[in-house]
Amino acid sequence: LQFLYFIGFILALSLRTMTAVVSVLAAALAANRFGESDHCAGGACCGIANYPIGNPTDGFNTFYAEFDVPGLPEKIDGITNFIYFNIFFDNGPPNGKMNQFVPQLMLGEPLDGSTGPPDYNPEWHNHSTWVFASQYFMEVHNETTNGTTSHAAAGDIYNCTKGEILFTEFKLDDSWTWTLTMGVKGDPSRVSVIKAEKPYMGLLENNPGKGAKAPRWSDDVFNHTHVNSCWELYGMRD
Repeated sequence: LQFLYFIGFILALSLRTMTAVVSVLAAALAANRFGESDHCAGGACCGIANYPIGNPTDGFNTFYAEFDVPGLPEKIDGITNFIYFNIFFDNGPPNGKMNQFVPQLMLGEPLDGSTGPPDYNPEWHNHSTWVFASQYFMEVHNETTNGTTSHAAAGDIYNCTKGEILFTEFKLDDSWTWTLTMGVKGDPSRVSVIKAEKPYMGLLENNPGKGAKAPRWSDDVFNHTHVNSCWELYGMRD
């Protein structure tokens, strides 16, 4: 298995008056036992934890991370890579499923775009060099098919190169609107942003599920979030 060098994510979480900095590289190395040929795997996730969101009176948590853009793999034919720091929430109403803030560094043929409102259908494009964009990935229950339908909101896509530092930030304001930001540190011309005023971008406004009301970020089910970082690899053959 071709060796891929893993990035050390530095996760900084603050509640206005408090900042905790957590390095998750050591956990990644320990959990995945890099260097042992019989424990190679096509990807790595690390640092998963649960954190409260906060409240308007005491202040909201801000979720923030930085990582370096790696060099390109020697072979990029048929592969798709995602590198990201994300937070995701419990499902909420019956028709709400995956609810993930996931700005990403991408390569290959990733889910990188969206048709936008009202349907927020996902789009895929091919990239032979590193690109990044803010993204909100969602899955909802489709009562017509009794299946799950994927949706996405996506910010502008930007190119980036080896050695540049990318930052990701998730911030909730007093109006209960989330701002999802990803950009190149020190370059305000390359910043990708999504505003999420409602869970699932309002897709469940008229059909949240039996007995449920339209979800809002102020609902108790969204008062905490799950946090971690991942490198997803697809199509690796050597």
